[in-house]
Amino acid sequence: MILLLDIGNSNVKWAVLDNGQLGSSTAASHRGQTIAKVLSQTGSTLTRPDEVWLANVAGNDADQVVIDWVAEHWSCPLHIATPQTQACAVTNGYCQPSQLGVDRWLGLIACYAAEKKAACVVSCGTAITADVIDADGKHLGGFILPGLNMAQDALNAGTHDIKTHNSLQSVSSLDLATDTGTAISHGAMYAAAAFIDKLCADMEQTLSITIELIITGGDAELVLPLITRRAKHQPQLVMQGLVRLRAECQ
Repeated sequence: MILLLDIGNSNVKWAVLDNGQLGSSTAASHRGQTIAKVLSQTGSTLTRPDEVWLANVAGNDADQVVIDWVAEHWSCPLHIATPQTQACAVTNGYCQPSQLGVDRWLGLIACYAAEKKAACVVSCGTAITADVIDADGKHLGGFILPGLNMAQDALNAGTHDIKTHNSLQSVSSLDLATDTGTAISHGAMYAAAAFIDKLCADMEQTLSITIELIITGGDAELVLPLITRRAKHQPQLVMQGLVRLRAECQ
């Protein structure tokens, strides 16, 4: 049994790969508590894995926490995924490949393995990232912008009289807000959806090809109803990328 860990800026996510089958993902927030505590809560529900594969964007300290925890509790091999110049038929488009977030890198690997065509991979999480890959597996680059909650926080921080933060609720059509909190949360969702639509349209015009839109991340379901083009929702994209990377390394 293989344990896959995906540590983001807000959540620890995990899934099990058993006999080649990827199980469903589970997530727990590490905001306000240590990653070690989340691992202890998670580990208590799991059988000791044969190995652990980690994707981490929460910094080097988080890497070390996982290294120490796995060594103490499971004493099994731990593999930490890092962005490379090339892997799994995907070429990293960054001038300094190591600077590309490993979650974005794994998302591109999973996307290209499944689609084998030009695509835009969008992850809606703490930040919203968008990466474009061509039909030959070359990463052309991407964008990063504030996620939905971060956009609300930024507006609150930069104004005097708003100071409100609504929990995000799905919006499927034009819904003009009649209170400030709703105006901010709906505005964040509409801005994200408009960005995604505009990016895909521009890429199709520039490259003269059809772009497949793949969307993932914890807030994907909030943005999806507002996107005008067809999109494939792939909530386990990072996990799928870890599976592909592990297979190449065997």
